[in-house]
Amino acid sequence: MSAADYRTFRESMKKTPAELAKDLGVDANTVTGRELGEIPITKEAEIAIKQVASGRPRRRGPVMFF
Repeated sequence: MSAADYRTFRESMKKTPAELAKDLGVDANTVTGRELGEIPITKEAEIAIKQVASGRPRRRGPVMFF
């Protein structure tokens, strides 16, 4: 996933970087860094943002994958 794709996902959800960060359980600077291409977007980060974008309900806390 590219930095532009990551930002497009966030914008399609009509969320600020801080709102998305809260949903993902990361710092807002992480979201901004990913969007600017300063922080690599791992496969886990890609899966997490896609899950949030899908609107699927999840359990309490940040998105967790095992």
